[in-house]
Amino acid sequence: MRELKEQVKLNRDIVTKASDELGIPEEKIPLLVEKMLKNDKSREMLFKALGDFVGRRSFLGSMAGFGAAALGMGVAGAKTVISDNNVIIDDQWYLKAPAPFSALVGVDGTDVIAYDWKGKEIARGKAGEDDAQVIQRAVDDLTNNSRGVVFITADIYNITSTITIKDVGISIVGAFGQRATILTASVNPAFQVIGETTRVGSPYIANLYLRYGGLLLRRTNNILVENVEIELVDGTGLRLEGAWDSKFKNVIVRSCGSAATSEPAVVLTTYNTEKTDVTKFDSQSTVSSYEYIGILADNSPNLIPPRIVNTNDGTIGLKITGGTHSVNIIHGFGADGTVTKGTGIYIDEGYRINIIGNTISNMNPAIHIDYVTTPPLGVNIIGNTFMNCGKALQNNGGQKVIFANNYLQECGQGDDAIVASGNFTEIVNNTAYTIKRRFINVTGGHYFIIANNIVNKFSAESSGTYEAIYLYNVHHSVVIGNRMNSSVAVLRDITEAGPSEQNIIAYNYTPNGISVIATDTIVKHNIGYTTENSGTATITAGNTSVTVAHGLVSTPSNVQVTPKTNPGTYWWYTADATNIYIYIGSAQASDVTFDWKAEV
Repeated sequence: MRELKEQVKLNRDIVTKASDELGIPEEKIPLLVEKMLKNDKSREMLFKALGDFVGRRSFLGSMAGFGAAALGMGVAGAKTVISDNNVIIDDQWYLKAPAPFSALVGVDGTDVIAYDWKGKEIARGKAGEDDAQVIQRAVDDLTNNSRGVVFITADIYNITSTITIKDVGISIVGAFGQRATILTASVNPAFQVIGETTRVGSPYIANLYLRYGGLLLRRTNNILVENVEIELVDGTGLRLEGAWDSKFKNVIVRSCGSAATSEPAVVLTTYNTEKTDVTKFDSQSTVSSYEYIGILADNSPNLIPPRIVNTNDGTIGLKITGGTHSVNIIHGFGADGTVTKGTGIYIDEGYRINIIGNTISNMNPAIHIDYVTTPPLGVNIIGNTFMNCGKALQNNGGQKVIFANNYLQECGQGDDAIVASGNFTEIVNNTAYTIKRRFINVTGGHYFIIANNIVNKFSAESSGTYEAIYLYNVHHSVVIGNRMNSSVAVLRDITEAGPSEQNIIAYNYTPNGISVIATDTIVKHNIGYTTENSGTATITAGNTSVTVAHGLVSTPSNVQVTPKTNPGTYWWYTADATNIYIYIGSAQASDVTFDWKAEV
């Protein structure tokens, strides 16, 4: 590794180089740092330059194009107003930073040293012992002076006390490259950004590998955390308290959390009465191999969570509670367990929650909706794939839940695939393949709509044992247009049991039959389960009776027989589970024809 003094000199040379390319005074160049860090293109260019230097290539050579990138952001020639602490570029306010990196921290021999951008030593200590104190001194120097970016060079640092950022616009950036800057902590958190009297705005934390100690963000605003790996924390690895507008890119939280102390790997919660609001993880971010709970979102609205992987027995991937709302789990979130004993998503209270286009596998249940005081309201589970799960959905009382257009394969392992109770729930347009027990089990509730679902196959475990759709204590609900295509014969396609009443079961494909308990439940027009039929019957001349097979599933409760020709002085009929029997008082010289209609 090159001497830190040389890095400081190169840092200063960047300013000169950029000034030449842009054709503006050197004192304006440092003002671009905050804007560069928030711009994907310029940030990538800056990190590549640093990576080239760490790889012993030309640092200044790699800065070619700096001016072009800055020009692309509309900086050169823009309307610029500069004060002591900030810069306004085209009416947008940015923090003032004294250099592309305002302070550098690194190890030189047996010493750990912090320099400012001009090469003045800020602090020095013994490497491996005083690392945290030296990094903190670099942060404090920016707090007391001009703010900016603390660059921690590639090495291993021992963090024995929490490093704290309390002021606006101070960022921590490690060396570019996988696990180049390693912070091994004996405290948790290793880093914290805390707003005490006001929110800490626009911090940037990047390119760090935090081991044994995590990251705390309290009362922050507009923070970006990128390329950060947090691992092996015996407690919470990432914690947000009252944080606003937090973005995470390629953030990995692995093997964190504690079942013994009930600490999730990631926590989003309030600070005093301030909510954590608008938290977005990108598709490259993951939480994996955790104990207890992967992510706890407590009263934290507007969340796009990361992918959850490697769920262990008895754990929960994502728990939503405490009035959390406007959660969007869309296209990229996934939960993948190693056994079917962990929960993918647990919703305990909350409202306006969308779970759309994700893949959840090896979970039981994949999604669990429950509550203690206030039922979750308005949960939309749409277009997801559930693989090798026990229950894909367990809804214990959530209201206005929509489970639609999902695909289930090899679900119902040791349990029913969809289990629900509550009111105003829609289970519609789902497709299932190889269901091992019941497809849908609704136990207690009103106003369910179960419609247009297709089961292409039941496994041998379901043969003659389980119903495809089971309703118990269900009222004022509709089961319509469902199709059970399986070659494996289940016990029954639809069963209504318990104190159910006033349901409608219609237009389903039910080759294995239907059973209902309520006398006021309407069962009509189900293919394979005929509940009404009609036709004509003829008593031929010289005979006094005819037997008609009505084709109904049971003895009809309503039979209508109407003669079309003269039957003589009188006629009558009877019916049983198979036939209608029509009689006339005496044989006629010609055929006697009747219209008949029967309904169960």
